[in-house]
Amino acid sequence: MKKNIFPSSNGILKCIFSLLIFLFSHTIALTQSVENTNLEKIKADWDKAVKDYAEGRHQEAMIGFMLFSASGFIEASHNMGVIYEEGKAVPRSMVMAMKYFECAANAGYPQSQLRVSYHLTSTPEVKQDKERAYFWASLAAANPKATDGLRQLAIEIRNSSAKSIDQPRHLLLDKDLRNWVAKDKVCRINSLSKD
Repeated sequence: MKKNIFPSSNGILKCIFSLLIFLFSHTIALTQSVENTNLEKIKADWDKAVKDYAEGRHQEAMIGFMLFSASGFIEASHNMGVIYEEGKAVPRSMVMAMKYFECAANAGYPQSQLRVSYHLTSTPEVKQDKERAYFWASLAAANPKATDGLRQLAIEIRNSSAKSIDQPRHLLLDKDLRNWVAKDKVCRINSLSKD
């Protein structure tokens, strides 16, 4: 009697099925490992940008913040606004600072909402606008991510701005506030453009 040198079709299917399970499980493990490595790299890059800024390496920090901002990291957009506001690594530009602050404010970042409201009432290079200041300060004060200190400053700006807004306009602003929803999370700002 001749021996069949080929396994039965049932055995081949079991072998192929086992191989597929093995490959699939190892692919998932490899993918998770790559994702974790990427997250660790991203966190390390962010920490480096923050440390660079804190230690006075503003040029390096700005590059990091700009890359993170373009990737949709709203805190980085806020930090770019601070760099332009303070004139660190670049000449001071309140036009560029406000672009970044407004972008992050529109995404719901409370520190930017406060900064926008402050500059709209107190910074000579920024066109003063009590209604917009009231709007942004109100959002910052009601933002669940706001700290108590930030909330208190926002309330002060809101109350001060409200004094110069007439009642019909005040009612419209309050309606806009009730309907406000955070917008696009990616700030598409050309930081290299002139004011």
